[in-house]
Amino acid sequence: MTGTAGAGAAWALAAASDAARKIHRPPGVRQRPTVLGEVGVILSALLAIGSVPALPALLLWLFWRAWKVPKEPSETYGRRRAWAWSAFGAALTGYLFLMFVPSVARPGLIQSRLFRWWLEYMSVSVAYRSGQPLPDRQYVYLLMPHGLYPFSGACAALSEMVNVFPRMRIAAAGAAFRVPLIRQLISWIGGIKADKASLSAALKAGQSVCLFPGGIGEMVRTDGLQERIILKSRRGFVKTALEHGVPI
Repeated sequence: MTGTAGAGAAWALAAASDAARKIHRPPGVRQRPTVLGEVGVILSALLAIGSVPALPALLLWLFWRAWKVPKEPSETYGRRRAWAWSAFGAALTGYLFLMFVPSVARPGLIQSRLFRWWLEYMSVSVAYRSGQPLPDRQYVYLLMPHGLYPFSGACAALSEMVNVFPRMRIAAAGAAFRVPLIRQLISWIGGIKADKASLSAALKAGQSVCLFPGGIGEMVRTDGLQERIILKSRRGFVKTALEHGVPI
């Protein structure tokens, strides 16, 4: 009973603290992930993030392996060369396919259990200054700092968070749309390029946009001891918001 009472008191204290800070968690999202949820997040993160260095490394290894096959005029080495270059060609074709073939938004997919696990794993919550959600209208949302990996932007467009930020498009650097698997993930959550043309098109369509004003410069300044932001020199989003009459 003592342990149960202690846990209950701790939960009540945490709930009271959240209420005082006006913090809200998306409905249907647990405060802590299950073991299955943690495993799903870790494996999917390894697949997505790990693919950034792993896929080019695989291509280089296949090329090196094909290049190192002896060029002696024998049937055995001829078959080995043919197989090695075929493997490299197939891998390169798949890489270019993922890099250039168009990908579209997948609203049903981002509502799947896997992406809800991500919200639970990241302990995603929202703090409203007034204690109430913002009026339902267009906004230009800013996320800071960027971080080494912009998980905050991704989580803002996943699962139950689409009800917190309705009709919102996440803006990402154009280079991210040329990285296999990463570009697919950005497209699935409805991401757009962080340039004026794309932002203006989304705002004209009545959508909100969300961007990291610090961009790549802020990302490379990620520090585990303190948060660093780049904002004073970034004014383009302000001009775009003013042109369309959308609050930031």
